[in-house]
Amino acid sequence: MPGEAARASGIRTAHKLKFQKRVTRDSGAHGYDPRMERLALVAPLLLCSCSLIGVSEKPEALDMGGGRYSITGTTLSPTVGSARQDASVRAAAFCGTSSRQAVIESFADKTNGETTSVFYCK
Repeated sequence: MPGEAARASGIRTAHKLKFQKRVTRDSGAHGYDPRMERLALVAPLLLCSCSLIGVSEKPEALDMGGGRYSITGTTLSPTVGSARQDASVRAAAFCGTSSRQAVIESFADKTNGETTSVFYCK
């Protein structure tokens, strides 16, 4: 059986050498790797899709005229307080993009876990 072990070892070595030759041939002297070419094609698509998934930089607020805005806050809990908190955070983010603070005038609570706040930026 020692001959079989040597033959199996020789096959593994031959396979390893064949693989190494293929890698060095594909890599070339400048380190070219065909997988990097595929990555270069896929990377921009991934970046674009991630940017579409992310939150926009400025929250959408409805312009009501006269410097007043309306924004909706939502929650999964049945309490209105967390929906109001969400609306307040969104209003603050909206005004924060122009280095101002949100002043909330009123909240209009709905039964489905939403609240709409009317505010202006100071």
